[in-house]
Amino acid sequence: MPKPDPSLLNPSRYTGRHVIMPRFGDLDYNMHVNNAAMAMFMEDARFCFNRSNGFYDDLGESKSMLVSIAIEFLEQTHVDTPVTVHSAYERLGRSSLTLLQLATQDNRAVAFARSVVVTATSAGVAMPLPAAFVEKAHTLMLRP
Repeated sequence: MPKPDPSLLNPSRYTGRHVIMPRFGDLDYNMHVNNAAMAMFMEDARFCFNRSNGFYDDLGESKSMLVSIAIEFLEQTHVDTPVTVHSAYERLGRSSLTLLQLATQDNRAVAFARSVVVTATSAGVAMPLPAAFVEKAHTLMLRP
């Protein structure tokens, strides 16, 4: 994935916010947050964003699956300072949604992720996004 468009690195464009404090176990040999830990930060923020806006409740008996994620590591991330993951929907499809996430630390963009989630039946067959969720999701889109 190419480096993100600079306009996507503006936290004020995002509708969700989740703060995570890096732990010692998240660090690499150079005392920076390692890439696997950053992927987990994005995962945690994605789950919290979707849960807080009712996505999982609106699914009912259906399921959601992460089918794609691309993460760009933009700067080093350090311990002892919280990481804020900003989230917003970029696109809503028939059965999928695209979520953008921007991780910041000390007002610096440190990572950017774009992920695609698909809704499916318990048998794994793609199904439309729940109408109740789609109605709410329009207020959670990336701001201009």
